[in-house]
Amino acid sequence: MVEVIKSSFIPKKEMKKKISKRSGGGGVNIFFLIALIIFLSTVIGAAGMFFWKSNLEKTIKNDTEQFKKIEEHYGIETFRKLIYLDKRIKVAKDLLNKHYAIEPIFKFLEKNTIVDIVYTSMELKENGNVIELKFSGVAIDFADIVRQKDIYALNPNIDEFMFSNITRSKENKSAVFDMSFKVDKKYLSSKKLLVE
Repeated sequence: MVEVIKSSFIPKKEMKKKISKRSGGGGVNIFFLIALIIFLSTVIGAAGMFFWKSNLEKTIKNDTEQFKKIEEHYGIETFRKLIYLDKRIKVAKDLLNKHYAIEPIFKFLEKNTIVDIVYTSMELKENGNVIELKFSGVAIDFADIVRQKDIYALNPNIDEFMFSNITRSKENKSAVFDMSFKVDKKYLSSKKLLVE
């Protein structure tokens, strides 16, 4: 006959100890902690958005009321006139930026032309950002033209300076000539002058 041993594979004393350790509630569930953080950040974010929206609506309302008061005080026609005036000022500024003066050319000629040379005609032509000038003149002698050329050649602001068609006058034996040069428009503004 086979002998049956009555035994249990689960120890009863240790089982009670393990159960009592787990049910004591000493540890915090990590998932609960993450869920709590997400919930609190959502509540704080929603409250912040609510206060921001109410503050923004309040600011818009105050600005609208203030604009209506200004509009009632000045009237819509005043605003239209101011807008029209602003457009005119912008056009005037644009025209002034494109403006150039020929006065610096005359100052340059006055300062640098020798006494023995007289200009009889002048022609001015605008070509983009360059002003082309052509002169006809009379000098007492050919040497005066050479001296004049040396003086004008010292100015770095004029380009393509040239004397041409130099001849002797039949009437009084003086030298007749044509002269031409080019000037950049930037030297004809009030900011920077050709004479400098």
